[in-house]
Amino acid sequence: PPGRPMNFHLWSNKSAWESFDSKMPTEGSTVFIPFGVWMVMDIDPPPLKRIFVYGGLEVMDNADHKLEVEILFVQGGKFEVGTPKVPFTNKFELVLTGNHFTEDMPLPNGPNVGAKALGVFGFLDMHGIDTGKQFVKLAADVNAGDSSL
Repeated sequence: PPGRPMNFHLWSNKSAWESFDSKMPTEGSTVFIPFGVWMVMDIDPPPLKRIFVYGGLEVMDNADHKLEVEILFVQGGKFEVGTPKVPFTNKFELVLTGNHFTEDMPLPNGPNVGAKALGVFGFLDMHGIDTGKQFVKLAADVNAGDSSL
């Protein structure tokens, strides 16, 4: 896909993680994708604590994918789920987890990012296929805590 460098790593490849002195993430891990590394999420990782993207994180459009994480922080890097020219054709769920007991993440000389956060201080591309609808009017009110409409 456009934007993906020739030298990229697949999330599912254990030796890819070892190539930049890391380990394949396990449940509850904090993940660092360093500058110069482009990681392609070809499988669904286990629920994670945090992901810091200094390089690139791309969700592969090979199947439906789900990413569960307390905080996804893009700091100078790029998080990509489809592009305007090549939209993501499968289903992608970004599930931000956490609660009031989630460990704080204060920014240097700034506010607290908090729990369930997607912080982008870099680049974010999330483009799916055009459904022909931009807005949907609900037939009834939705109350806090409802899990379906």
